[in-house]
Amino acid sequence: MSKLKELDKFYENYVGIDEAGLGNVAGSLIFVGAKIKSDKSIEDISFANDSKSMSKKKREKLYDEVIKVVDYHVVEIFPKYIDEHGKEEACRTALEMIKNFFKGSKFIYDGNNAHGVQGLEMLVKADAKVSIVAAASIIAKVEKDKRMKEWDEKYPEYDWKNNAGYATKKHIEAIRKHGFNEQHRMTFKIKELEKDGFYEWDI
Repeated sequence: MSKLKELDKFYENYVGIDEAGLGNVAGSLIFVGAKIKSDKSIEDISFANDSKSMSKKKREKLYDEVIKVVDYHVVEIFPKYIDEHGKEEACRTALEMIKNFFKGSKFIYDGNNAHGVQGLEMLVKADAKVSIVAAASIIAKVEKDKRMKEWDEKYPEYDWKNNAGYATKKHIEAIRKHGFNEQHRMTFKIKELEKDGFYEWDI
């Protein structure tokens, strides 16, 4: 059993919230709320750490362990919604959906921007300081990667199974060659393409 983090006991009965895909130029935005199951304890989830600090293989292994310990809710916000309503509204919508799913709970969200949603406690780097937020972080990242892998099968030229929708060099070059598709967030301008006037003629 892993050692408890400093804040674990304080947030033991909270719903931890984190997201994956906030800075991507392609793919959905994934938010996850996670709460320790009634027959489990904070000690059972103390092995969870920030998903960004581990390899993809380790995340996937821990995912299988995490979902045995927590009740969780995944919210997927699609690229079209993000483009039509903006990133801030997309985040607000996802957070409200998680709050509605876990009615009556207290919430701890990673970061310092509540996106206008009331009733959230905020903590910068909560995914590294609080195990239940780390659990949400792991679920969110694995769920995001699953979706990008599925889309990669349809559009392998964009290398989404490896770049997860970020604007890597290979991804940008694929956009230059093949253009955009329904998974691209058209309001997330890529500087390398924007300075070339790419958005003026490609939709």
